Amino acid sequence: MEQQIVMNTRQKQLIYRLLHAHAPVPLKEIAEDLHISVRTVQREMSQIKSILKHYQLHISKKFGTGVVLKGDNTLKERLASELDRFFEMKDYTPEERKQGLICDLLKLKEPAKLFVFSRQYHVSESTISHDLDKLKAWFASFQIQLHRKPGIGVYIQGEDMNIRQATAAVMLEQMLPEAWIELFHQMDNSGAESKTLLPERYEQLIDVELLHRVHRVIAGVLSQEGARIDERNMLHLSIHLTLAIRCLSGGHVREIPNNRTLPAGYHLTCQVIKQIEAVFDIHLSPDDIDHVKHHLAGLEKEQQTVHIDDAFVAYLT
Repeated sequence: MEQQIVMNTRQKQLIYRLLHAHAPVPLKEIAEDLHISVRTVQREMSQIKSILKHYQLHISKKFGTGVVLKGDNTLKERLASELDRFFEMKDYTPEERKQGLICDLLKLKEPAKLFVFSRQYHVSESTISHDLDKLKAWFASFQIQLHRKPGIGVYIQGEDMNIRQATAAVMLEQMLPEAWIELFHQMDNSGAESKTLLPERYEQLIDVELLHRVHRVIAGVLSQEGARIDERNMLHLSIHLTLAIRCLSGGHVREIPNNRTLPAGYHLTCQVIKQIEAVFDIHLSPDDIDHVKHHLAGLEKEQQTVHIDDAFVAYLT
C-alpha cells in the first residue's frame, strides 16, 4: 500500500517556501514570512524530514546563510504538484474532527478501518485512534458501545432509541436552534435546495426535507392547541420523529403494535402522534410515544385545568 503523507497547514507552507526559494533562506526570514517563531520553524523542520525523504529530498543547512532544499528537480516538481493537492484539503480542528467522527460512526452500516478516517481527516491513524478513545465516553453517555476490533474495524452498537438520541444531540450541539429556524425559513422561501446553513455531515445523518415537514406538523398542532415549546426541545423531538419515520417507512411493518396504547390524560401528546401518523402513514412504537410524551410533559401540565367549587374557594380565601 502506498504510504499516506499527512501534514498540517504550517508544514505545507514551510515546504512550499523551500520549494520556491532559489537560494538558501535564513530561518528568521521563514519565521517572519509564516508569522511564527524561529523555534517553531526549527521544530517543523524536523517534522517534515520524513515527508521530504518520501520524495528523496532533504534540507541542507548553509552556515551563515540559511537552509535550502536539495534533490533532483524532477522530484521537486512532483512534490510541488502534489503539494497543490494538499492545499486543497480542508484542515480540521480537533473539535471539527470529533463532530465528524461522531457523525461518521452514527451513519455507519458496517465496520470501517482506521485508515478510512485517517484519509478523510488528513491525520495519522494514531491521531484517529486517540480521538476514538476520547469518544468512548460520549457514546457511553447514550448507552451506545464503541467497538474497535483488529481485522474488522470500528463500529458502534446500541438500541435504535439511543442512537436517535445521540443523533439529535450531536446535530443540536454545533448548530443552534436559531440556525435551524433560519434554514427552514430558507427552505420555505427558496425551495428544498436552499441548505447553505447546513453542515454537510448532517445531510448524511438525516433527511432534512423530511425534518422540515415533521417540524411543521408538530408546530401546527401546538399552534392549534395554543401551546408553545422551547425551540431546542421542539427540534430534538422533530429530529427523533424524523429518524423514526425514516425507519418505519423503510420497509418495516406498519401494523399497530399489540402493546401500543395512547396515553390517557395527555391531550397534546395524542394530538401530535395522531397528526404525525396521519400525515406520514405510519404507526409509532410505544417507545416513540413515550418519547413524545416526555418532550411535551411540561406543556400537558400547563394545560391541565383544576375545577374547584365555590365553597372550597371560600375556604382557601
